[in-house]
Amino acid sequence: MDVNLDCKDSFFRKSVNFFRRHFVPFQYVVNVLKGNPWNQPFMQMNVYDLNTIMLMVLEKGFSKISIEPFYQGGKRQHPGIFLFAKKDEA
Repeated sequence: MDVNLDCKDSFFRKSVNFFRRHFVPFQYVVNVLKGNPWNQPFMQMNVYDLNTIMLMVLEKGFSKISIEPFYQGGKRQHPGIFLFAKKDEA
């Protein structure tokens, strides 16, 4: 799974995204300006707490865990991790 740990969008970008989520015709305009299909839905990015994720993984019985960091978006603005987990075979 990939987990976003932070979002460093500017106030302007956060404002635009708010309108894209809550006023669908605005999303259509943004799509057309970006050259995307007019009806392409807005993809919401959620940020998660790594401690909470790790506790959930451990509570579900996973023990073989590997984490690879990554950045998403331009200018390294969205740090996250790829989390790989496997249960021990009994």
